[in-house]
Amino acid sequence: MPMNYEMYPQLFVDGLQRKDPVVHDWLVRKYRVWSIVEARRQGAKAESEDIAHDALMAVLEKPPIAAIERGIPMRAILCVKIYDRICISLLKQGRFAPMVHSFPQSGPGLQTALHHYDKYQKVRRALDKLATQDRELIEERYLGGKRAVEMADEQTRSPAAVRGGVFRAMERLRRVVQLAS
Repeated sequence: MPMNYEMYPQLFVDGLQRKDPVVHDWLVRKYRVWSIVEARRQGAKAESEDIAHDALMAVLEKPPIAAIERGIPMRAILCVKIYDRICISLLKQGRFAPMVHSFPQSGPGLQTALHHYDKYQKVRRALDKLATQDRELIEERYLGGKRAVEMADEQTRSPAAVRGGVFRAMERLRRVVQLAS
């Protein structure tokens, strides 16, 4: 009978840190189906399996040890990872649909959601006003999650040159956002 690592959190944390294949296998078996269902529930639709896979891989590649040690349930951690992946997917498509159904119909939760949505709209409009090269650098770095080293390999530039380009593009974006306010 396989071990239930939820009953032994320190063994679980140790296994994640060592990248123990038994612990990884247990985590995937335990949460794979649940992650797919959760991704569908959050609105991923056809991409739910890919998003669930990405969320599980993110936990396996860079385990949130501090969160696990504080007693935060794995489902809560995966919910956040899934939500992040859904938002990134929507942003890449050039649209954003806030999950208003998960917020209360009034009060601070809805106000916070609307505030973030308004901020997103301002940034999206500002990104559209930037030069194509600046917009692509920002999207690759912050929406695509690529590091400067990875971007440098693709563009045959040095990582320092890519970092400088991203920094200058972000400065231009800040100016456009400030002018629009």
